[in-house]
Amino acid sequence: MHALLELLWTRLNYYFNVPPTIFGDDLDADGINLLLRGRIEENGGAIGWNFEILTASDSELAETVDKSWQPFVLTKAAYTVLNALCNDSEVDLSDSRLLQFLESENMTTEDLIKELNDARLAAPSAGRLKLLTKACTCGIDPELGFVAAESKTGRMDRWLAKRLAEERGRGKE
Repeated sequence: MHALLELLWTRLNYYFNVPPTIFGDDLDADGINLLLRGRIEENGGAIGWNFEILTASDSELAETVDKSWQPFVLTKAAYTVLNALCNDSEVDLSDSRLLQFLESENMTTEDLIKELNDARLAAPSAGRLKLLTKACTCGIDPELGFVAAESKTGRMDRWLAKRLAEERGRGKE
């Protein structure tokens, strides 16, 4: 039920600009288990849902643990390109400067696309890389390195503020 409420609050935030305070600090990721999978299929000219019930053992269900949310950790190359995307909204994947930069970082355009797509931050479209987020926030964490996430609800900003407070607290010890 909690996951359904999160989904509804997120939709309300995106479509109706409901304030992100409805999420609280939202820095905990709730553990969930996939128990039902559905997909749309055509069968004999009729279109409908095909549901698959998934089973999990007691030990698999017990492994589901709530944990602290954290942004995606990126390579230097992906972080640099993502910052360019945040400033320019698109990056030409055939740009010679991009290709030279990726080569200097021992990365291919396919590697870059996969990394940013897996992080659900950017995807290719017509030879260009485009943001998938409405409010992408990037940062550099002393322990994790280059990080980024969608922050339309302010989650990434709260995470960065919490990490900064933790670092300041360590500095006083």
